[in-house]
Amino acid sequence: MLVTNGSVTQETLPAKALGEMSAGDATDKINNTDNPDNGDVSVTTDSLLIANSDSDVGDKIHWFITASAGHSKVIDALLIPSNGDVEHINIDNKGSSYTIGGGFHYQRFSFILSYTHLGEDGAEISGATLNRDSFEQSLLDTAPKLVDGVSVETEYTLCSNDRVTAAVGVGLLVWSLEDKSQLQSGTIRDEEQGVDAFYQVNLAYRLNEQIHVTLKVARYQLALNNVSVGLQYHFFLTCLFPMV
Repeated sequence: MLVTNGSVTQETLPAKALGEMSAGDATDKINNTDNPDNGDVSVTTDSLLIANSDSDVGDKIHWFITASAGHSKVIDALLIPSNGDVEHINIDNKGSSYTIGGGFHYQRFSFILSYTHLGEDGAEISGATLNRDSFEQSLLDTAPKLVDGVSVETEYTLCSNDRVTAAVGVGLLVWSLEDKSQLQSGTIRDEEQGVDAFYQVNLAYRLNEQIHVTLKVARYQLALNNVSVGLQYHFFLTCLFPMV
């Protein structure tokens, strides 16, 4: 054993790891009998244990599935066509919404792909002298629109603790809408598609390691707001997607 200025050098580590073993047993452990060169002396890996970790749970990929239910409201009011005398107006600019999707969380970022249904709305206007063509076009252009489609979004975690996480996010919604106008002569249908952006704030409360409760408030470029409450189920796929 080598000692310098009261400190134990690296050469003392095998002896300390062997504990109460006798000198003869320690020699047997230190000598490598499988080494073809009998002049070399090596230390077996069984004599030392080194634990080191460069990452924590926050650096792992959290995969999750998510579902939510909420309420949507169109911000813009219906513009009443001015081509005749309007006798009756009935506007429904609210609807029930839901989303189903999945994604993953890494460090401070989350990426989510989901199906989004923002609800159904409508408007009913009647009058004695309304011009059919201009009335129909005005109704299609100005009626409330609650759509459904596929959304892709990313969220950034602003702050978090053991239970609560606050995040902000942006995304794109690829949507479609089928407009239906009911006139005296029959039903007229019109289909629309588009891509619109949205942004949102999100609060999540962790019930346990897997289940999180979420509260989201979103503002869509389609001039509507949405508030939803949902659940997220988190899990790990480290065997399929190892971190390096």
